Amino acid sequence: MKKKGLLKKGSSVALVATLIGSQLMTAVPFNVLAVETNSVQTQAVPYYSATVSTWMELKSALTNAIVTDIYLDADITVGEATTVTSTTKNIHGNDHTLNANLKHIRLTTANTVASMEDLKITNTDTSGLFWGDVENLKVTYKNIDHNGQQLMFLPKGELIIEGTVSSNSTAQEVFEGKQLTIKDNANVNFVSSATGRSVSPITFLVDNGGLYVGKKANLKVRSNAATIYGGTNSTIINYGNMDLKSEKFQAIHLASKSNMYFQEGSVLKAVAGDTVEESVQTNDGSIYVEKGATFEVEGNGTQGAVIMGGTFELAEGSNFSITNFNRNGSALGTYTTPANVIMKSDKGISTWDRGTVTNPMPTATYPGLLNAEFRLSGYLNSVKQTELKSNNTLFDNTYNTGKTGKIVGGSFASSSIIDQTTINKLDTDSTLVTGTAEPKADVVIKVGSTILGQGKAGDDGKYNIAIQKQAVGTNVTATATWNAQTSSATTVVQKGTADQDAARTAIDALFTDATKTGIKSTIDQAAIDAAQTLVNKVQDPTAKADLQKDLDKAQSLLNAKNEKAKQDAANTAVKELFTNNNPAGNAIKDTTNQKAIDDAQKTIDVLAPGSVKTALQADLDKAQSLLDARNQQAAEDQAQKAVANYAVNQLFVNNTPASDAIKASTDQDAIDNAQAEINKIKNPALKVDLQKDLDRAQELLDQRNAAADQVEKAKQDAARKAVNELFNNNAPTSNAIKPATIQATIDTAQKLIDAVTDPTIKAALQKDLDKAQGLLDARNAAAAAEKAKQDAAKKAVDELFNNNTPSSNAIKSTTTQATINAAQKLIDAVTDPTIKAGLQKDLDKAQSLLDAQDAAAAEKAKQDAAKKAVDELFVNDTPSSNVIKSTTDQAAVDAAQALVNKVTDPTKKAELQKDLDKAKAQLSSNGTLKPDDFVLGTTSITGSYSGDVDRITLSKDGVESGNATKINGTFKFYVGPGITKNQSLYMVAYDKNGREIAREKVNFAVVTAGQITPKAMTIPGDSNISGTYTGDVSRIEVTITNEAGVSTVYKGGTVANGTFKFYSFDKTKSPKDKIVVRAYDSVGKLLDTKTVTITNNVVTTAGQVTPATMTIPGDSSLTGTVSGDVAAMKVTVNGTIYAGGSIASDGTFKFYTLDKIKKADDNVTIAVYDKLGKQLDSKKVMIQAPTK
Repeated sequence: MKKKGLLKKGSSVALVATLIGSQLMTAVPFNVLAVETNSVQTQAVPYYSATVSTWMELKSALTNAIVTDIYLDADITVGEATTVTSTTKNIHGNDHTLNANLKHIRLTTANTVASMEDLKITNTDTSGLFWGDVENLKVTYKNIDHNGQQLMFLPKGELIIEGTVSSNSTAQEVFEGKQLTIKDNANVNFVSSATGRSVSPITFLVDNGGLYVGKKANLKVRSNAATIYGGTNSTIINYGNMDLKSEKFQAIHLASKSNMYFQEGSVLKAVAGDTVEESVQTNDGSIYVEKGATFEVEGNGTQGAVIMGGTFELAEGSNFSITNFNRNGSALGTYTTPANVIMKSDKGISTWDRGTVTNPMPTATYPGLLNAEFRLSGYLNSVKQTELKSNNTLFDNTYNTGKTGKIVGGSFASSSIIDQTTINKLDTDSTLVTGTAEPKADVVIKVGSTILGQGKAGDDGKYNIAIQKQAVGTNVTATATWNAQTSSATTVVQKGTADQDAARTAIDALFTDATKTGIKSTIDQAAIDAAQTLVNKVQDPTAKADLQKDLDKAQSLLNAKNEKAKQDAANTAVKELFTNNNPAGNAIKDTTNQKAIDDAQKTIDVLAPGSVKTALQADLDKAQSLLDARNQQAAEDQAQKAVANYAVNQLFVNNTPASDAIKASTDQDAIDNAQAEINKIKNPALKVDLQKDLDRAQELLDQRNAAADQVEKAKQDAARKAVNELFNNNAPTSNAIKPATIQATIDTAQKLIDAVTDPTIKAALQKDLDKAQGLLDARNAAAAAEKAKQDAAKKAVDELFNNNTPSSNAIKSTTTQATINAAQKLIDAVTDPTIKAGLQKDLDKAQSLLDAQDAAAAEKAKQDAAKKAVDELFVNDTPSSNVIKSTTDQAAVDAAQALVNKVTDPTKKAELQKDLDKAKAQLSSNGTLKPDDFVLGTTSITGSYSGDVDRITLSKDGVESGNATKINGTFKFYVGPGITKNQSLYMVAYDKNGREIAREKVNFAVVTAGQITPKAMTIPGDSNISGTYTGDVSRIEVTITNEAGVSTVYKGGTVANGTFKFYSFDKTKSPKDKIVVRAYDSVGKLLDTKTVTITNNVVTTAGQVTPATMTIPGDSSLTGTVSGDVAAMKVTVNGTIYAGGSIASDGTFKFYTLDKIKKADDNVTIAVYDKLGKQLDSKKVMIQAPTK
């Protein structure tokens, strides 16, 4: 499988990770690579990769803190919502599909860096994959094809896009977060089905969000909602191509203080279907369109197609087209604040009035360079401009923003302005006027007001119009008219130059082009002489001198051309001496001989002296040297051929290859030596016969060697077959011998190995045979040990049974659990499965017999214990007496019941239970009641109970009624209001059989009350805490809390005659202390609590709040300023109070309200408090809608 993006170099680490849910299990392979890279961009963390093909493997890799990179090996469906805590996680899809199955993968650690690439993502929920709401997440999507409810939710993070990414989001935004970055050369296609205005494919969820589009990147967005929706301080920076279209709402809507920057080379095409709102808006922000950028906006609303509030700059060299197709809407507008518009076009500007924007011709055109600035206010068609100034008076006097429905500049304007007319030179001989004009324009030729001729420019803009000859100095004008625009050009008639022209034409015809640096190949001396005749006829001396100069140049070029022909002939003759006609190859052709060199010498001799001749002579001298060397080599090859022929002949019988038999002494060395002598011959033709004879000698030697090898090969094959057949599958690598392998078969194989002579082959065979011998020895030893284990286990099992015979089906009286356990250990040591199963079957029989024996004894013991306990409840320990002992109580009955419950024999158990029930019937139930004192004015009687109380009633004045509520030994009885102290109240308890077991009188409580009034203190200064009291106050308690928050409780002081006093000089030292006095009655009931006022610690606080006006939807936080002692704030939205917010050191505050304030008509107030919670100020918050 191809893995895209794998690092080139690394060391592998094998891990096994397996899961059940999020826990470890067995048998799921999980391969991880720890990779070390030499790439330039080293990673900040170690790189560990996992290859996964199932959800369980993917989940393990996602939740594994070590794994950084995950490679998909199959299509996977997400099984559950998953949390990723590590700070680096990358998924490489390898073009597989990840079905999110409406489950999300969430990043939970701040500053995490994650990515997905080469992946098809389907069925995402409204959060997407690798989403998170912690700070500073960075998620990269590269080559992603997405279809689901939403692509990505990153409220505090950045989504980075590389490669090709497409998304079809069916329910929510495509991207909803803080920052979207599209890298250089990326291709992005977003489609959203959501219909809400602000459920935009690209949504900046919080303040300070933004979009960055890199160079040569393409962003295409199609939606019903606004295609881009951003909060306060949003920023769009575009270096690439943005293609935006909303069917129903705006293309771009950014809230306050937001800006857009369209850089050189960027393109924006924004189309909005909203019939009221703008197409592109920055509220009170700015839009900057730089040189070389294209800005094309189409709107359909009654408001301006482009709305801003800061600066709108269309730089010189930018291309712009702003159109509002709504006849009631203007092209430009502002909303919250006036805007400064800077408009520059090096190709002029054209405008269309509202309602005429589809006309092919503009309402007004301002050609040429135009620089204009003005201040703009308003967003409907009543929009006005002020302070207009430009370099075009017509523009200053006629341009009206409110009436303008379309305005274009740069390349968009050039198509609506007539082309500049040109007229070629005329002289007294001219009868045809030529030039260029706007294609298909009407062209008139005039002298003053006199028309000399007229016609029409062609599709290519050229015109040709006949006129009569004009006098020297006449001004002739060509005027083109097109779509009510005119353009003119004028030329002055010059003196005629027919003689000069004839000479000029003849001379120009000599040259290849106007540079006159080369003459045509057909030019000869006759052509130059003919031109000279024409030059001689020219009268004007200056013109004649110029013409002669050009003709002399032609003569010089012809002379050079003739010399060049000689040089080319010589060059060809020299080159053809060499291989591939290339002297630089330093090799001459086989056909080159002394005559060819001599002929080439003759072509060089006729050349004029110079560098060309010198260079050719040098190459010819090289050819002569190479020919001399070749002749010398031919002589040397003949001598070497005789040596090589001798060496080859010596290989054969009778020293002649014709014998077709080599000598017995001929070996490989002799043949190799002969080959070396043949190789010394340079001429290949001389080698052919010698090589043929030597190849035959090699063939004969090979045949002789092959015969000897065949015998040895047969021995090796026999030995190998014998050795292999000792092993399973005839393969020594199986490391297991066949059951049929015995010592005899090994000995037979040894004899065959001994016959092999090749030492290497023999050693390999012997190694395998030794392995077989070792395996046989081990098998024999293991068989003996297994037999001993089987005998020991059988003896131990047999001795458990009577007569040492398991078939007796009876165990010995001496058989115990210990003897059975000992036998089990011996069976466990047996390895033969059949023998082991038989022994285990007999042992299990013994265990069953022992278990039955033990169970009967245990049941008998339980029955005896239960009978003894039941009997002892009765007189004389005899249930038949039908009288229980006086000492028999409920505990004894319960204990007996517990023992009866343990008996399993149903008949015996029923007998015991019958006697026990008889005792229970005779045991009287009992219980107690303790009602609390009743406080007059309350509505319930409370108290406690114990024993066999089943229900509790109230007897009021002798009349009994109702049931109390009982919980864990306490009761509560609702009596309602109206109880008087003269009434008689009793609580009555009954057991479960309805028998009264307790009756208690309800007493009335004595009601106490009282208050204290402490005096104000000065600290330091006063030594006592004092004051007055009323009512039943009997004692006081003082709590003092110091500035550190530590509280101390003091008891004491004097309470008498309506006043109290507590010595505090050594207990409170600071006016910041908090002093609390509590008053109690004589039984400790709290009657009153008061805080002592410390006069020198009273601080007066004050403060104010000033909230800023909010735009909803749009603003996500309420902001403003506070002053004075403000320490906290609360915001009330439609009656619901929210606490929170933050106050900066400079007095500004911020309160997050995105999830609280939903509509522009919400009723919102803000209140501020000091640090003790005192309210200082309250203000209503003003809210405005973004739509006008």
